[in-house]
Amino acid sequence: MNVHFTTRGISLRAGPSAQMPLATLLQGARVNLISGAAIWCRVSWQGDSRYVAQAYLRL
Repeated sequence: MNVHFTTRGISLRAGPSAQMPLATLLQGARVNLISGAAIWCRVSWQGDSRYVAQAYLRL
């Protein structure tokens, strides 16, 4: 898996939709990229598979 970091505080989501927030990740949070697309990326964070907006991730 590729390690990425959040560029700002963002919502961790249950699915690829703005309607499913679960938690907020702080700027600089480390996530493991599972798969990515133009808008949503599936990531692993603290053992769970969730989604974040692709625009707010960096290597």
